[in-house]
Amino acid sequence: MSVQSKRNRVRQFLAVLILSTLVVGCAGSPNDDAVIERPDVDESADTTALVEDTIVETTAPRSTTTTSTVPLTTIVESGKDAMAELRTLAKSVGARDFSEISDSACGKFAMVLTDVIIDGFVKGGLFWYWWDGSQWVEKSEQLKGGIGDYHLRVYTRDYTNDGIKEFFVVAKDSERRSAKEFGSFFGFGWSPQSQCRWDWMVIDNGRETVTAISEPEPSPRSAKVFCIGYRNSSTRIRGWVWYDSSISAFRFDYK
Repeated sequence: MSVQSKRNRVRQFLAVLILSTLVVGCAGSPNDDAVIERPDVDESADTTALVEDTIVETTAPRSTTTTSTVPLTTIVESGKDAMAELRTLAKSVGARDFSEISDSACGKFAMVLTDVIIDGFVKGGLFWYWWDGSQWVEKSEQLKGGIGDYHLRVYTRDYTNDGIKEFFVVAKDSERRSAKEFGSFFGFGWSPQSQCRWDWMVIDNGRETVTAISEPEPSPRSAKVFCIGYRNSSTRIRGWVWYDSSISAFRFDYK
């Protein structure tokens, strides 16, 4: 083989080697970077969203021992008037007071207050009902024992300004005239976690968070409730409570 032929063979080999290196470099680095970086970000975000959705969708319907949720079965209305049936129920149990109906996508609910004699003492029985389409079904276990021993009145208003009526119950610890009245809201907040989960609602009384306010005076014409709260840690003052959707709780105000 001549010297010129050897030189040509060497040039061809070097050209093939350089071309192969360029192809591998162009095909490797950018694609490797994309595979490493992009799926990590996307998979993390997607997984979080799926976990959050699962919690929202599965927790509420299963939480039936302490909260009232959307009925798991479709309600078939019988044609009966729920309000008329509630009046009949209240009369049959000798109710001291009964609520209006809270009607929403969560179902129809109502409260009935009665006098109950326990060990010779009069106590106020607080009962909670759900409309199944044809009759009122007692679900009083949802009240977790209720509030106080002597229930006086129940008010039905849209206290949280969400288009759904909640309940405000006024009670005392005994039937004595000297016993101070207090009141509590029974409803659910605006957050997805609270939707259709009835419970005694939290109230910030200016000093601490509680579930009852002192000496309440619900307005007969609006959803405003006047009461005693705190201007600071030790000074009691008269004011009112309003619902703060940002914290899913009521706040005391006096200004």
